[in-house]
Amino acid sequence: MRIDSPDVQILRALRSSPESFCSGQDLAQQLGMSRVAVWKRLENLKKLGFVIEAIRKKGYQLSQTPEQATEAGILSHLPPDSSLQELILTETSASTNNEVMRLLATGSEAPLACITRRQPGGKGRRGNSWSGDFPGNLYGSLGFRPDIHPRRIGLLTIWTGLRICKRIGEMTDLPIQLKWPNDLYINGRKLAGILSESTLETERITALVIGVGMNINMETEDFPPDLRATATSLAIEAEHTFSLDAIISAVVEEVLGATSDCITGIDEDRLADDWEKLACFLGKAVYVFNSDGTKSTGTLSGIDRAGSLLLRTPSGALQSFRAGDVSLRPDAS
Repeated sequence: MRIDSPDVQILRALRSSPESFCSGQDLAQQLGMSRVAVWKRLENLKKLGFVIEAIRKKGYQLSQTPEQATEAGILSHLPPDSSLQELILTETSASTNNEVMRLLATGSEAPLACITRRQPGGKGRRGNSWSGDFPGNLYGSLGFRPDIHPRRIGLLTIWTGLRICKRIGEMTDLPIQLKWPNDLYINGRKLAGILSESTLETERITALVIGVGMNINMETEDFPPDLRATATSLAIEAEHTFSLDAIISAVVEEVLGATSDCITGIDEDRLADDWEKLACFLGKAVYVFNSDGTKSTGTLSGIDRAGSLLLRTPSGALQSFRAGDVSLRPDAS
């Protein structure tokens, strides 16, 4: 579905109406279609789970949105001038990153997004999985054709995480933090992860995919027993559920914005400063697990302008790490 589709425009009009009502005549004029055609669109939206009431002499009112995510609902929360060309919502996808990369390779317009309700074979960093069988979460990817040098995307995953962290934190009033390099945490438990992948031709990035997995409306019993102590969701932390359309739309908007920033140039000094304000484990004793299987220990001291983790070792030396995983030491206070 595209952002200029009639269903999207109707939902946006219903939300923006100052009196919460929008007449059929006004909708028909805005969309350039007959009132009968508008009525048919409204009936289709009702079938998706939108509760739209018709009040005589007042018009239509949107009183309730579906529990599950919808294409029209997600797009209606985006700005009308959003650069997103297309949104695809599926019931199941083995990997939205793979699907978006395939769409880019076969000529689909970019930027585009693929969201799925269930993802049994999703990917995480370093070959790990991020799979999910709960339709109340976000499993999705956005695809771009940035045509930029690879060095321009070195900070992109961190910058994307920072933007999502700030936006969702403001929407939910939850203390969301960033765990280097690309995870979102709340109260020491994982909320979301980000994975970026790209293809390269003659030292230019020709296809870029950013995948985001976020636990939104899961309850504790929905998690596998082995994850209940280490993972969380927005609903668990806030003690109420959220509009999937609104949360997913906000994530999509921040990924679009982060990628635009990457193309024009990320402010590296601002990134390091903003990251420290939201950093998980900053000033704490941590382990850094390296790609070769070794681990380093020290105090997490921040990141540098290149996005590398800075670790103060017991000897006082400052080490930097471009890749790896961070874990709080059991004896950290």
